[in-house]
Amino acid sequence: MKKIFLENNELQGEYIKVNSEESNHIMNALRHKIGDKIVVSNEDDKEYITEIFDYSEGTITLKIKEIFPLQKSDREIILYQGLCKGDKMDFIVQKATELGISKIVPIETMRTIVKLDQGKSGKKTERWQKIASEAAKQSNAPIVPQVSSVINFKEMINSLEKDVKYILFWEEEKNLKLRDLLNITTEKRLALIIGPEGGFDEKEVSLLKEKGIISVSLGEKILRTETAALVASACVMYHFGELG
Repeated sequence: MKKIFLENNELQGEYIKVNSEESNHIMNALRHKIGDKIVVSNEDDKEYITEIFDYSEGTITLKIKEIFPLQKSDREIILYQGLCKGDKMDFIVQKATELGISKIVPIETMRTIVKLDQGKSGKKTERWQKIASEAAKQSNAPIVPQVSSVINFKEMINSLEKDVKYILFWEEEKNLKLRDLLNITTEKRLALIIGPEGGFDEKEVSLLKEKGIISVSLGEKILRTETAALVASACVMYHFGELG
């Protein structure tokens, strides 16, 4: 069944109004018709099995048939991703969403090749959020991860939260592997920190370690940033029973 998220839609009693953009996609691109079933996830942690009841003036009205509690993970995993060039960020956002990442924070670091001004940054964030939304629908994810605005390294340092376990993935780490850290990790909120092409500068690594952040290795291989982001995410998801 087609799945949508209740964003800018309207819940009215036993009916749900779907915005015109989504309605056009459902009825014209996907060729659904009156009576077809649609799954709707809502911010109230509920999932609705609905039926297309009406389509007029570009808007779909869905009739709620069944309601279930939304099956969400009790663990929040955040991806801090160093900005990378080309369409690599698009790819990372899409695949991280499919894996079940809760939030994606693009960061600008000393070795970041891509530099975005405020205008371009806003447009990129909007694009990445749309990619996340489409990936969540395609993969039947329980939620659409939030893609935050691009922040710089200093802003990341200043925004660290006490109840989050931050994990720095650093190719120069020789002693501690990811699996060994995860075996002693009990926190419900984890943040994975991945550098851009070229990795983190040593000064940045030192600053992160001064804040108590532990660096780990993914093994002997040197992975591209987009590969490292997805391997790290998948390993963490698998360890905590979210995959496999």
